[in-house]
Amino acid sequence: MAYQSFRPAPLPPVLDMEEEMIQTLVQAAKALVVLNTLSSNIPNMNLFVSMYVRKEALSLLHDRSMAVIDGMGRAAKTAKALFAYLEQNPIIDIGKTAEALKLSFSIVSGAVKRLEEKGILVQTNNVGRNRVFAYQEYLDILRKDT
Repeated sequence: MAYQSFRPAPLPPVLDMEEEMIQTLVQAAKALVVLNTLSSNIPNMNLFVSMYVRKEALSLLHDRSMAVIDGMGRAAKTAKALFAYLEQNPIIDIGKTAEALKLSFSIVSGAVKRLEEKGILVQTNNVGRNRVFAYQEYLDILRKDT
């Protein structure tokens, strides 16, 4: 009875590449050296990267919320104005928001109610007339790792 063993190909393997591919790989290697050199000048790489991660998360949240608002029919126009305000002021009360948007209290109250029903806004207190609402997911993204 004869035994057979596995014999791998000799290392390193012979790569059959065209000159254009070799030049592209050389350029990529040079670009990596430049990137490595530049990245060493960044004092806190985690902070630098987290800024872009946060920006991407906020962008995805915006797109998801706008898709929900677009499905509101006639109420979408007011909801979009309120939403644009929310992205600049993620904690609001209806009175000040109505004043800032130059809309009536009842119109803003209706828009807030619809955004609350859709889970975009969350009421943060139960104080009768001066209820405060927060764009909680937005705040959570901004507060993460801070």
